[in-house]
Amino acid sequence: MASGGELRKSVLGGSHVNLTSSLEDAGIVDELPSAAASATDVSNNDGLKIPELLLSSGMFVDGLVSVVNCPADIFVQPLIFEATINLLNKALNRFYQVLSEGELDISMEFYHKTGGMCVAKYEDGCWYRAVFLGRSAPSRAEVLFIDYGNVDRVPLTDCKVLVKKFSTERIRPLAINCTDAFADRIDGDVFKQAIEGHKVVLKIVDNEDEEAPVVVEVFVIGKGINSEGELNFSRQLAGVFEDEQTPAV
Repeated sequence: MASGGELRKSVLGGSHVNLTSSLEDAGIVDELPSAAASATDVSNNDGLKIPELLLSSGMFVDGLVSVVNCPADIFVQPLIFEATINLLNKALNRFYQVLSEGELDISMEFYHKTGGMCVAKYEDGCWYRAVFLGRSAPSRAEVLFIDYGNVDRVPLTDCKVLVKKFSTERIRPLAINCTDAFADRIDGDVFKQAIEGHKVVLKIVDNEDEEAPVVVEVFVIGKGINSEGELNFSRQLAGVFEDEQTPAV
């Protein structure tokens, strides 16, 4: 069984993030269930447009830090995806909330291997896109919500087949998995408390390996921080001078 970390890298690492697993193996289908056929069409009715984001070394990206597991495992939603995330959530829930009992249920064969895509119901009662990490109990699945980065254990009955129009072939994962360039020198608790749930600016340090998290330095900006209104938070916590070279990656 692949580890959660390995699956995070394969699903959320890299600049344009494209799953290589078979859509059929992942349980994604083209057919719309009868109850939901007229509920929504993500391409025609919802105005859902995916902004292009190709990351390159040295560029700056504004984002919202959705999850911090540790300084080496961060999830950030680029702010240019904010409208897309809201529209996608509305479209997903208009589609899945009207399903009849038993429609788009996932077959048990799906749970025999990790990495398959699905939709799962979170504790707020809403449906979100997810990747299956494993069975945490006989009746529960551990999933990673790909547009946010958080992991949860949900009842198998709260997982459904992901229809193709919501697949990652059509709509890329909207959270980017990152690792701080100075992760091994940063206090994880301070780092998490300071930036999780807050807007930051990422400086892209390295993005050559599309199967690995994007290497970044984290900046915070705002009035009163210093005379320039910005702070390289990564270097501040790591005790690194601004002119010191970023560690080799």
